[in-house]
Amino acid sequence: MKISFGLRFMAVFLALLLVLSWLFVNQALDHIKVSMRQSAETTLVDMAQLLATGLESEIDSDGRLDTARFANRFQAAQNKRFNAQIYQFQKQQLDLQVYVTDAHGIVQYDSLGQHTGQDYSHWQDVSRTLKGEYGARSSFISAEHTQPNDPKHMVVAAPILYQGQIAGVLAVTQPMQQFDVFSLSGAAELRYFVFSGMLLALVIIVLMSWWLTHALGRLSTYAEAMAANRVAPQPRFHEPHFARLAQAIEHLRLELDGKQHVEEYIHGLTHELKTPITGIQAAGEFLQEDDLSPHEQQQLVGRILAANRRMQDLVARILSLAKLENRSGLAQSTAVRLDQQAAAALAACAPTLATKQIAIHGLPLVDTTVYGDTLLISQAIDNLLANALAFCPQGGDIRLNLSSDQTAVRLRIINNGAPIPDYALPRLFEHFFSLPRPDGSGRSSGLGLSFVAQIMALHGGSVAVANHADGVVAELIFPATPPKQSS
Repeated sequence: MKISFGLRFMAVFLALLLVLSWLFVNQALDHIKVSMRQSAETTLVDMAQLLATGLESEIDSDGRLDTARFANRFQAAQNKRFNAQIYQFQKQQLDLQVYVTDAHGIVQYDSLGQHTGQDYSHWQDVSRTLKGEYGARSSFISAEHTQPNDPKHMVVAAPILYQGQIAGVLAVTQPMQQFDVFSLSGAAELRYFVFSGMLLALVIIVLMSWWLTHALGRLSTYAEAMAANRVAPQPRFHEPHFARLAQAIEHLRLELDGKQHVEEYIHGLTHELKTPITGIQAAGEFLQEDDLSPHEQQQLVGRILAANRRMQDLVARILSLAKLENRSGLAQSTAVRLDQQAAAALAACAPTLATKQIAIHGLPLVDTTVYGDTLLISQAIDNLLANALAFCPQGGDIRLNLSSDQTAVRLRIINNGAPIPDYALPRLFEHFFSLPRPDGSGRSSGLGLSFVAQIMALHGGSVAVANHADGVVAELIFPATPPKQSS
């Protein structure tokens, strides 16, 4: 199964976001835990110094430490109940524990009542304090912890001084799980904010992915249409980079269309010029013979002139069509009486109508106005009427019909000539495609209907040619509203 670019982009971005968020949360939680312990240790240092100073008054004249009164006061504090709401955490009793050692590290008092008489001189908090250094540790309260879920404690010690000498050590301990309560609370809030941020980022990613894939899809569709030589409107973007890309594709399309048109013109023109050039060459070779009569010479000269006129007509039509195809719109648009233009075209064809004894039906046409270029509209009607006359049989009929509604104006020219072959119907508007005339006069340049189609495109309309019950019908379709003018 092929995964779209948008899904791949979103998956990669989301994976990157998850990894970065995980690293951020872990680093933040570690920082929170360290900060909490640093803050707690600072408080324990103050508490140890304060309690140690209070015990210094309990040393007798022999330098012995009496912990009885201190034990009573501390026990009373432990038994005291209170209610302290610290953010989401409720505290109701004293969590601190205390033990006191003599100058040799032997425990003289333990608020837990479990370690009195034990040698604590090997513990870092006691040994370093007895040396006059700062003593602290984070471990189990003693080496004899028996329960697997016994908590670790943070222990901070302070020296008990007598006459400038260290007479003992007071150590304050607190379970580290108490700090973790606040750490976990902060971690929960942090995770909530990170999750909310990730959710918001995911929404933004989805929207950006949709916008990006939608824009790229429009560009892809436009490029595919260009590659398939289909007409497609240039996509419009507010984002400047996509707008520039669309303009670049449009410029490329115009360049390729121009090159393709040139190639088609050159190929078609080369093909169409072969016949008259061959005729001129053959007539010239015959004229070189000495035994030609004046009449035969005159015939050959007539063939050369006819071929020359055909080439001139072909080149003129190609130039006119090329000029027309380079226009993006009408230079000016005025009201044009379509019925009058049709009548003028019929008047210009009067000699041909008389020669072939063709009858015109449907006159007079209703007064109908369209908007556009008068000369171009006249040329479109002339071309269709010329085709109708060329394929209408001797003594045939041509019928004109002009109708309009709210959306379009239609001018139909119907002749009772032979129907168009099925193979030719889809090719009628190709450059240089033409059918032989019924009277044997040869083919036209094959550019007339292409010229008409381009004129109608400039007017926002169209042209259609099809077989009809009475013969062949050609139809010009104009929009009811004025076409867009070129700048």
